[in-house]
Amino acid sequence: MDMTGCEIYGKAEQWEIYLFRRLIQSNRKNALLTLSGGTDSALVFYLICEYVVKNDIQGFQITPIHGWDMNRVNSYSPNAAKKIYSYIKDKFPTVKINDLYLFAYHKLKGETKAKYHNPVFRLFEKEGMCDPSMVFSGISLSPQDPSFNPPVDAGNGSADRQANPTFNRNVGDKTARGVNFEDSNIICSYDKKWVSRMYQEKNLTEIFQHTVSCIGDEPNGPCKKCWWCYEKYWAFGHYDGESLKVEV
Repeated sequence: MDMTGCEIYGKAEQWEIYLFRRLIQSNRKNALLTLSGGTDSALVFYLICEYVVKNDIQGFQITPIHGWDMNRVNSYSPNAAKKIYSYIKDKFPTVKINDLYLFAYHKLKGETKAKYHNPVFRLFEKEGMCDPSMVFSGISLSPQDPSFNPPVDAGNGSADRQANPTFNRNVGDKTARGVNFEDSNIICSYDKKWVSRMYQEKNLTEIFQHTVSCIGDEPNGPCKKCWWCYEKYWAFGHYDGESLKVEV
């Protein structure tokens, strides 16, 4: 890359600065991505691979991982992860994208996904397939716009991040490592409206219909009443399984 760090910081988006620090300044080559099957992690997958190609980063490899919560009896999230994986792998044939790593867990009430994901991260570090600070996720900022106004009961009143996604996902909130949430990962400084705009800018409308956000575990598609459904519709104007049109 010809540009200096100062030039990068002056011209780049926050997500580009995040990748510049990790993939170029730190020269780390081995990455993991938690591929949830949702719109955010699919976008992150695309942005990382695009950045690697544009900046001709050699020796880079990424392993997408997906954890399936066995409590889900009607929905099977690995299907969405597989479709996104295939789409990105076909889109970026020169990037070393390792096989999608699937694992299952049974999350008890009150537990977070981190309890089951962190051991996987540690395993990949021990195997030399994940460098420090190279676990990427598709976590975005909670909607900051007052136009997002879901029903009070959409979050179930829970401090569980999955049931109440505004928990620790606002500007200035601290992560377990004491880092401001908006600085903690690649798209944490952007909300879902921005994600929606990026789907148009990057022409990702084709993959949208395969992404899943609903946690309602309904037998016939999205519940359209959980917090995640409200957020997706607020940003995209569509629910899980619906097609996203290209804006002209």
